[in-house]
Amino acid sequence: MTDHISPLISVSQLYDLLKNAPEKLRLFDVTVNLPSPRFDGDYRLSDDAKGWQSKHIPQARYCNILDEKIADHSAPYSFAPTDNQTLIKGLEEIGVDSNASIVLYDRGSGFWAARLWWVLKSIGVEAKVLDGGFSAWVQAGYPIESGNIENFSKGHIIYDIQKNMWSSLAEVKNIVENNSNNLLICALSEDVFKGKSPTRYTRRGHIPKSICIPARSMHDSQGRFLPVSELKKKIDPLFKKNRSIVLYCGGGISAASLALAFAICGRDVSIYDGSLQEWTAQLHLPIVTEDI
Repeated sequence: MTDHISPLISVSQLYDLLKNAPEKLRLFDVTVNLPSPRFDGDYRLSDDAKGWQSKHIPQARYCNILDEKIADHSAPYSFAPTDNQTLIKGLEEIGVDSNASIVLYDRGSGFWAARLWWVLKSIGVEAKVLDGGFSAWVQAGYPIESGNIENFSKGHIIYDIQKNMWSSLAEVKNIVENNSNNLLICALSEDVFKGKSPTRYTRRGHIPKSICIPARSMHDSQGRFLPVSELKKKIDPLFKKNRSIVLYCGGGISAASLALAFAICGRDVSIYDGSLQEWTAQLHLPIVTEDI
């Protein structure tokens, strides 16, 4: 377990930042459109810049994590980060700055904000995720705006590439083939895990040897994270001596939200970023629907 500062910020804390130190704040809406699949292989993905223009928290910029400077379009899965230099340059262009207070949110379940939080963490940039996201901000009665933000300043990133945050397909294969005692966790729903509902990917089910801990199980009915004491009851028993934890999902998004829950508890994990999008496309790799 590592010493840590909470990766969350409340709506009241964000409001205070906006009111008292707006020049120190870099606020980003990270929303992406990814509708639920209507049938197997139904993968529809697009940015939501129009939604951001329609309504956003004051001072929020839009970060398109699908942009080619952030996501590697040549990779076999949708959200693979670009090389570090391209990524850093792309983030600086939209205003990410190591010396600012960086806050991330989205207009959904918070998973997209968690994804950018994880990417920033991987290059040594500290950011916070708005607990409850845009809906919590609106429910609290705080102001919203619309339209573009003109003439915003670029940022400067002091990077420190973090090792061991990403796990490869080969590392996951080692777990599946019993060549590693690391624990593999799927962050998707039980229905997706068991192949009972349509999948966006090539085959239904989950990677063998994995267990299911849905990322949404870490949230309350309002979309906020559970209290730390409740999260620890779920998370701490998973850790054993000389065993690391690898998270996966469909494409590295739900896994990032689950990783955020682990980080709230001061726990380190890695993410298999290719997840089911990469794994199921390789037909020689096993996929199962029964429990571990």
